[in-house]
Amino acid sequence: MRVSKRIIFSLISIIVALIVIFSVYIYVSVPIPSNSPNKIVQISFDDVYLCIKDLKDTLRYTSVFQQPFLKSLKELHDVYGAVFSLYVYEKADNFVITEVPDKFRNEFIEKIKNKIKNIHKEITNDKEEIEIEYFSDAKTRQNFVNELKSRRKLDIIKGFTTKGVHRDDFIIYINKKEVGIFGSQGQNRTAMLSLKLSELQVIYDDIGEYPILLLDDFMSELDEKRRESFLKNIKDIQVIITCTEKITLENLKYFSYNVIDGDIYEKN
Repeated sequence: MRVSKRIIFSLISIIVALIVIFSVYIYVSVPIPSNSPNKIVQISFDDVYLCIKDLKDTLRYTSVFQQPFLKSLKELHDVYGAVFSLYVYEKADNFVITEVPDKFRNEFIEKIKNKIKNIHKEITNDKEEIEIEYFSDAKTRQNFVNELKSRRKLDIIKGFTTKGVHRDDFIIYINKKEVGIFGSQGQNRTAMLSLKLSELQVIYDDIGEYPILLLDDFMSELDEKRRESFLKNIKDIQVIITCTEKITLENLKYFSYNVIDGDIYEKN
């Protein structure tokens, strides 16, 4: 009776998989002292997209480690020091995970661009024109996949993903010059404030209310005219400002507090 090569190959694959699973089970079933030099085991999973798809489709998770599969891996890591590599940016069953970050990120940056120009002109009294250049190492879906595949070995060695949309960035220009290189401290600070205000506007357009704006010592590098123009843009927004010196906010309703030795005192 002849047995096809495909059946033989399938049987061999099943046997190998069982051996690997049994070996891992034996390894993690035996308690290992936390100070043991032989604590770490490296395990890799290919095409693990279902758990990531579950994160995308399920809104109840407040942490990625609430997802059952990822939760179990974290428990193995916490107890036994097991290290897992999950390769998930692949196409399977008509699901392409690279579409998830790419779609919304480009949409958000375009909304920011539309808002920030008018906001910055108003703060600077039409003296400055701001532009944002967004750049990515993963401009297309296929380029994204190719970058991830080509760097797998390097990523394992370094312990993090060296290419992908999480490495995307943007450059801000003021009057056609890169503000990070040629801009003054005041221009850099104003550009960041314009960016924050444009983010607030985008969020407001989506949910119908403004989030709370937190500002840490933002007045120190702004001249008087920029301060006044900026304050006009936050009159309808709840803002928490921290600073080292007393500031006066004209035509705005606000509460002032002092923090002394960790205690908070309301100023009259």
